[in-house]
Amino acid sequence: MNILVTGGSGFIGLHLLKELAKSRHRVAVISKREITVLSSIETIIGNFNSLDKIHKKLIDFQPEVILHLSWQGIPDFSFNMCQKNLSDSIKFFDWIFENTDCNKIIMSGSCFEYGKKQGACSESDCVSIDSYFTWAKHSLNQYLSIRCAEMDIILNWFRIFYVYGPGQREESLIPLLIKSIRAKETPLINTPLNKNDFIYVEDVARAFAVAADADLPSGLYNLG
Repeated sequence: MNILVTGGSGFIGLHLLKELAKSRHRVAVISKREITVLSSIETIIGNFNSLDKIHKKLIDFQPEVILHLSWQGIPDFSFNMCQKNLSDSIKFFDWIFENTDCNKIIMSGSCFEYGKKQGACSESDCVSIDSYFTWAKHSLNQYLSIRCAEMDIILNWFRIFYVYGPGQREESLIPLLIKSIRAKETPLINTPLNKNDFIYVEDVARAFAVAADADLPSGLYNLG
């Protein structure tokens, strides 16, 4: 099976590539730079700003499953950046639908789509659009749900909760706590009474890798 990964050089993406490198599948990643740490992974050098330059390589590879983690600019969640990510993703998948035999798409959504301030989140909960980021993610979900249903393509939308682990941005909560403790300083936390659902990054990577093989029906799945 041919598996294509986007966003493979990111926090979750690098862990996902390590997980997929253990599989028997042929794996390629779209990346701005060569990923040399995993010799079994093919790197397609390019980005979403110039997809036309890698169309031939994508046709040659013919992805059957796409794991889409790419979301540029994090932590920039401004309107312009979110609109760009939404537009780039739609253009990418429109081209994929027309030029490949892809039969499954696994997407990285976000727990922010629920917009809930209290209580557990269930896949049956309504979406709450309270930011440009949730608007862009939910809009992409709706668009792909329609297109994939029309073309009989499986769409697994994973709403990921608070991910932590090696490679995380230093400004994130757990790296900040570790840094403060080592410096014997009191960490500055804006919302110290929050209780959030954290998940280890390798568990997220494993879930995506397992889903590539699993017979999961189209739908929403919480990863927390």
